Amino acid sequence: MKNKKRLAGFVAGIMLAGIMLCACGKASTFDGSKTGDADQFNLDFETLNTEYSHELEMKEGEKIDVSVERLKGKIAITIQKGDEEPAYRGSDVETSDFQVGIGEEGTYTLTVSGKDAKGHVYLKRKD
Repeated sequence: MKNKKRLAGFVAGIMLAGIMLCACGKASTFDGSKTGDADQFNLDFETLNTEYSHELEMKEGEKIDVSVERLKGKIAITIQKGDEEPAYRGSDVETSDFQVGIGEEGTYTLTVSGKDAKGHVYLKRKD
């Protein structure tokens, strides 16, 4: 009887260890920081395997300064008002600094996503 209990305990321990090892192999979705307010949306990340969005109220003629540092992986950015054609869409953005002009007043959704990405993305309103 004691041997059966020991064997059951041993098997349970092996199964638990296997489950824990499998869980450690999963990729983290986000390791970093994100901040956003009425004028900016910033992401600094060691790992980005997900998507984050933030809304900005923009006026016609304003611009969004975009600063990207991609150390590894793939980064995508979309700046879009509602269902309209995006003001900007980049599916594999490399390290760069640029501006996106806003042609029409409204609420714009800034979306940043990554796949195995490391770096930062800063989006800031410019009058």
